[in-house]
Amino acid sequence: STFGFPFKAWAEKKGVSWTAWVSDHQWFPVMFKDASFNTPTAFGKLAKDWLAEKK
Repeated sequence: STFGFPFKAWAEKKGVSWTAWVSDHQWFPVMFKDASFNTPTAFGKLAKDWLAEKK
């Protein structure tokens, strides 16, 4: 995810809220590699890991 890490750094610095948008394999930003929804893309992994940090 080329925009994910810079966005994360910016959002955390500014205290901006965010959400992982669509859990889909076709809609941008794509979060899964295919329709099985078992394998995240780089962006999907970033979103999952970032959400896990907030637990």
